[in-house]
Amino acid sequence: MIHKEVLRSIVFITVQVSVFFFPEFCLANDTLNNPPLLGPPVISLILVNADTNQDIEEINDGDVFVLEDIGTSNLSVRAEVGPTTESVVFAYQGVSNYKLENVPVYAIAGDNRNDYNAWVPDLGANVITATAYTGDNRTGLAGEPLTVNFQVVESRDTPPTNPVPNLPVVVRINSGGPTISYNDSTFLADDFFAGNGGGFSKNFLPEIFGTTQDEIYKSERRANASLESFAYNIPVTNGSYVVNLHFAETYFGATSGGAGGTGRRVFNVILEEQAILTNFDINAQVSPMTALIETFTTTVTDQSLDLIFSASVNQPKVSAIEVFGEGSLITDTVDDVVIQTLDFTNCPPDPIFVGDVVDFDLAIFPENTTNQTVIFTASDGSTIDDVTGVFTALSPGEITVTATSASDDAVLAQCTITILDGGPQLGPAITSLVLVNADTDQDIEEINDGDVFVLEDIGTSNLSVRAEVGPTTESVVFAYQGVSNYKLENVPVYAI
Repeated sequence: MIHKEVLRSIVFITVQVSVFFFPEFCLANDTLNNPPLLGPPVISLILVNADTNQDIEEINDGDVFVLEDIGTSNLSVRAEVGPTTESVVFAYQGVSNYKLENVPVYAIAGDNRNDYNAWVPDLGANVITATAYTGDNRTGLAGEPLTVNFQVVESRDTPPTNPVPNLPVVVRINSGGPTISYNDSTFLADDFFAGNGGGFSKNFLPEIFGTTQDEIYKSERRANASLESFAYNIPVTNGSYVVNLHFAETYFGATSGGAGGTGRRVFNVILEEQAILTNFDINAQVSPMTALIETFTTTVTDQSLDLIFSASVNQPKVSAIEVFGEGSLITDTVDDVVIQTLDFTNCPPDPIFVGDVVDFDLAIFPENTTNQTVIFTASDGSTIDDVTGVFTALSPGEITVTATSASDDAVLAQCTITILDGGPQLGPAITSLVLVNADTDQDIEEINDGDVFVLEDIGTSNLSVRAEVGPTTESVVFAYQGVSNYKLENVPVYAI
């Protein structure tokens, strides 16, 4: 849909407001106007030294805590919550009811009058979710939960280890490479990929720093060309999962590669329609040829764990993917139903203007395709969201928007848009509608959306409505109760 309507010329004005007239006073059901209530929020999670009962710092997504710097592994996590909180539930490493707290302070291992009980986190990846409730024992209204993903390491001298949560392995994928095993950890050959990507290997590299699993970082799946995208659609049962994404920059600044430095490769990653990495630059995080693992949580409801990699500079890439959880990989052999045709249903037939926004919709055939992931691109490379298809007109010219099936890049649809400079020419505005007593010709009051007028109070049912308009108005059209041309007025005052 086009969010800002484009009008070529305006010779009349149509105005619609909703008002209600009752023969006697009544009260509307107030529940119709009030949204459902939510419980208190969890504002933040604070890491605490349980030996000294002192706060260390707020935990943010992606933080790494070094036990050697903290001086102890006896820690705790406190939930900072809204004022109506009566209980808090902590989920940890996929255990949904890890700790229930009914009395402040709300701590992951409890406390004795502000003396925190010691909690020792897992080394490597940690995932905590806290939810606050208005009643004891997780009753009453639940607020928005807060989830943080962070890592705990023993010392700064210890090479980063593969963060493995305390959950069963669902699947490990060696992106762009063959099946490979490290003791009990097996990474399958690259699978479940889609879109404009390919597998690449650099086995000549001497070493990948910060890991003992060098081989998975010497191969990768990356886009075939700059600013192209690729995806993974991993078939898993519905449920909650922890996902590890493995990265290493093996070209910019690497042996036999291009010039190093930041800004050479910048890309985005979307997991289950949620942006998890935005303007991600591997060289801004670690040195070239160094392992980097990013950990995230997600929930799958359609039996497909979907990842989309898209670049804003150069080509997106990934070296390996790990999925952990209580679910399982769906291995039943079924015949995939693939997209055969794509068509834009709302390609603007007329020019639009700078600043307009178009939310593109597609007709997909057949409707029962097993993978309906579509990647959007624009010919200027920057004006469209590659997942949602929301296009913003930034400058005048002609732009071609392309929608490509992630499962077959030969299946695509295109829409060419002409963008004009400056906004559309608009006619005069209706500034207000005024209710008038037609018996006395006296104004009663301005009509606002949702108003209720009581005829008993007004004293008559003989009324009128006057349009207050801009200075260049020559005519006004009133629409009433769905009748679009209920009244045309060419001379002031403009009354219904």
